[in-house]
Order: sequence, then C-alpha cells, then structure tokens
Amino acid sequence: MKNRTRVRLAAVIVLGLLSLCLGCSQISTSSSTGLSMSGPDTLMGLLVESEAIVAVNLTGVEEIEKEGHKKVKRMDVQVTNVIRGDKNLIDRIITIRTLHPLLAWRDPEQRRYLLFLEHLEGESNERAHYQIVGLTSGIMMIDPQGHLFWTKGEPLIPGSKKFYMDEAFTGLTIEEAREKIHGISSSGLSGGGPETLDELLAESETIMAVNLTGVEEDANQGYIKLKLKEAEVTDVIRGDTGMLGQKIVINTVASLSAWQNPEQRRYLFFMNRPEQNGGVLPEYKITGEVMGILMVDAQGLLFYTTVEPLYPNSKKFYMDEAFTGLTLEEARDKINEILDRK
Repeated sequence: MKNRTRVRLAAVIVLGLLSLCLGCSQISTSSSTGLSMSGPDTLMGLLVESEAIVAVNLTGVEEIEKEGHKKVKRMDVQVTNVIRGDKNLIDRIITIRTLHPLLAWRDPEQRRYLLFLEHLEGESNERAHYQIVGLTSGIMMIDPQGHLFWTKGEPLIPGSKKFYMDEAFTGLTIEEAREKIHGISSSGLSGGGPETLDELLAESETIMAVNLTGVEEDANQGYIKLKLKEAEVTDVIRGDTGMLGQKIVINTVASLSAWQNPEQRRYLFFMNRPEQNGGVLPEYKITGEVMGILMVDAQGLLFYTTVEPLYPNSKKFYMDEAFTGLTLEEARDKINEILDRK
C-alpha cells in the first residue's frame, strides 16, 4: 500500500515538473519570437510604423529602471548606417528605450544590430531618444560576417512558421536589406493600392498641386501613426477648380519617406475625399497611401523616389517612370491624354 502511494506521489511530482517545463518552454519561445508583445502583424505594418531604420553598435552604456511591473532598459548606441530617417544620425550616439529581459540583449558578445525605431518625444536631455517598433519585433542582429538574423531561440521548432522578420531578412547583408526595404517602400505596396498608372488615375477623384503650410497634427489609426497636414492648393488638374487657393488637410501615414525632408513643401497629390469629415477644412487621403505622392523640386520638376540612389537593375515604380522630370504642365497633358482615352 505504501509503495503504491509512493508511486502515485512520484507520478504527480513528475507530471507537475513536466507541466512546469512546458510552461517555461512556452515563455522562452514567446520571448524569442517577440510575439509576447503587441505590435505590427506584418512586415508591411512594421515598415509603415518605423520612422527610422538604422544599423547600430552598442556602446555598453545603459541603465535599467522599473516602469510598473516591467523593467525597462535605456541603451546608448552609435549609429553606423541609416536606411530610413535622418542621415545626420550617422556616427552619432542615440538612446534606445527597450524591455530589459529580451533575449536579443543577453549575449554580451552581440554588439551590432539593425533596429526599426519610432521617435520618443519629450525626453529630458538633448540626445535623440527612440524605442523599438513593436518593442520586440523591430530588432535584427548582425553576425560577425555582416549577415542579419532575427531568432535567438535556435533551432526553430520543427513545422513552426518563421516570424516575418526572420523570413524577410535573415541571411541578408545590410545593403541587401536596404534594397529590400526601399523596394517595398518606394513601390507603395504597403498600401495594397493600384498596380498601374491607369488604375491609380481611375481611383483618384482629385489631382492637385499644393504647398504644405507647415501646420500639422498627430493622429492614430490602430498602431499606425498618422499626420493631418495642412496644405494650400496651387493648381487643380482634376476635380473642383473652385478649390484653387483654398486650404485643405491631407490625412496621411506619418512615417513616409516623402515627409522626411522638412524643406520639401511642394507636391502633386493624387487623392480621394473621405465621405465623413468633422474638421473645419476639407480632408483628403492619398490614393494608395504612398503611391499618389509626387514631389516638386526647386526647378519645378516632378520626382517620386525619395530614396537615392536607385539600385542598379532595379525596376522603377510606375509613378517614377511616368512623371519624374516633367513639369506640372507636362504632367497635366499626360494625365489628360490618359483620361481622354477612357
């Protein structure tokens, strides 16, 4: 009888320990995949959310503090490459706010990273402060051979689906990652919008040249940061010509590279007006989020791609191919010629 009791007790203990181990395994997997924290569900979503994408070296300067039940780490890092954001950050020290217990920070030999960041406002010192997009999602490590990798929890569980960052970037160099990111951003595929110029024109109720006034407000749509940008209409190629000289509001994604240059004020927008608008000024949205944006340079010529240089053998996006180098009048003639064929 006593032997049976001992066997049962031992079985209960073993089962308890097995359950505990499984629980630990799940926690470890969650930490290593970054999926324990809420964030963008897709690569497109992460790129839209990322205001800056930079390669950095850890300096070793960091401090840990408690925020509620979480331990937060602030790390000083030196920027070595800028894929998106302020090019003047190269060689500068910036501060990253991140969770302390992440596996990505545990290897003391790991010093090089590619980080997808959003700017933190209202920090006390003069140094630029950022936090990781999705807290865990936007971290790629760089190995001694200069190749990116995401998952620290190796090997991947057999049959499990790779996390989108792992699938997109593991094994690439920084330059290959730069080309991939710029290809996605400049093609405008994050908005899932029109795939041809004809489709974009068909979906654009309004085509206007504008000057940004510099007045803008922050807004949010889920995890996506938006900007409400005030603009003055200087020309109307399609739509209500009575809007000439009037002010409008552009509802747009905040992190687009088209908005990164504060000196860039003149644009040609392909737009639609939302049905409901509670603001004082008429509000418009860019067709395809990023596709319907052309910039006007100091010589009055249009250009689309803000990421230079274009990579060798890379295919130009149809807006770039159709309009870059044209004046507004030449663009008007081209647009009207296409519309007249319909």
